[in-house]
Amino acid sequence: MMRKKLKLLYILDILKRTDEQHPITANQIVAKLRANGIEAERKSVLRDINILHYEYGSDIQLSENKKLGFYINRQEFEDWEIKFLCDVTAGAKILSENDRRSLIDRLCSLSSEAVGDQIKKSTVICGNHNGNFKTKYNVDSVMNAIAENKKITFKYADTQIDMQEGFKRKGLIYKVSPYAVAWKDGAYHLYGCYDGKTGVSVYRIDRMRHIHITDEKSTPLASSYKNDPNEQLLNYIEKSVYNYNGDKIYLTLKTQPKMLNAIKEQFGDNIHARKCDGFIEVVVPTVDSDGLYFWLMKYGLAVTVLEPASIREKMISNYKTILYKNYK
Repeated sequence: MMRKKLKLLYILDILKRTDEQHPITANQIVAKLRANGIEAERKSVLRDINILHYEYGSDIQLSENKKLGFYINRQEFEDWEIKFLCDVTAGAKILSENDRRSLIDRLCSLSSEAVGDQIKKSTVICGNHNGNFKTKYNVDSVMNAIAENKKITFKYADTQIDMQEGFKRKGLIYKVSPYAVAWKDGAYHLYGCYDGKTGVSVYRIDRMRHIHITDEKSTPLASSYKNDPNEQLLNYIEKSVYNYNGDKIYLTLKTQPKMLNAIKEQFGDNIHARKCDGFIEVVVPTVDSDGLYFWLMKYGLAVTVLEPASIREKMISNYKTILYKNYK
């Protein structure tokens, strides 16, 4: 009796792995049921399909060519969405190879069987990093603290001279009011307020250790941002370069067309560009911070700072310092 009751669920699971291009016949369903230890006849499968369609509400359709069988008309995700999620998962350094393969398998199970197999075959999983198993649990802890509006404590990991893991500030316990978690520059970051200070600090979640959710309420975000705090926090996350904060500026760069993609990827769509004497002048909104100088020096041969003058002078000073330290 129990196996008969399970038959409906098995049939629904089988149909979920179909689509209009990959239907399944009643006889093929019978074979799949038998592979799972459930005996069934074609007529009983057809009755169950009618129950699932008319009584349960599943959008089961019969192919135009009736000999091809049945399919579920609606999937939770489109094929390209599942492929995108699989590619993001395949390149996620925070996950181990086993975690990535397991997650990709589950994502592919949301599509038809044929499309899922195709996506798995076309998804490249690079096995050159083992991931940080702590990160996935850290994200859960931080998100729970944000939901509960509670402060957290943790130690912050750092690589020592012997290349072993140690802790920053001699193992000091950080206490932070967590406000947001965002994926940026290839890692998860926590944006929060260090206890006893004002202003938002940023912490790599994969470097947080011994996270504990306290009983203390978080310091309100408004203590750091007086006017429209949520919008200001969003601006910080979006406009900061490599998560360094600073004063807002409009940066004018002289560059070549080949650099426009990299500039747009870093600074977003709110940029202005014009042709000027065989070059391109680009104006971007950003913040004056160490992260900005790191980015500018990364592309030092391809971009020239025109304005503000203070940024240009700092870049010149940085280059002189590098020359002096390395080529004196």
